[in-house]
Amino acid sequence: MNIEFWTKTNCPKCSSTSRVLDGRDVTITHRSFDDEPGLVDEAKARGFFEAPVVITPDDAWSGYRPDKLVGLPK
Repeated sequence: MNIEFWTKTNCPKCSSTSRVLDGRDVTITHRSFDDEPGLVDEAKARGFFEAPVVITPDDAWSGYRPDKLVGLPK
């Protein structure tokens, strides 16, 4: 499974999500709000207003969502 993971520096929710993703059997494509200024507008256009943003083939969400992360392949 390929997951897009949009994050920013010094973000506790991003760090928590990253720790969970590191323990999963997924391929992660990292994108940074710090390195890609236009990514903020893209996130807002999709209805996301907090970091991180996680996009899977079947779902997408923002913020630290352990309820969503638990369903990812181990």
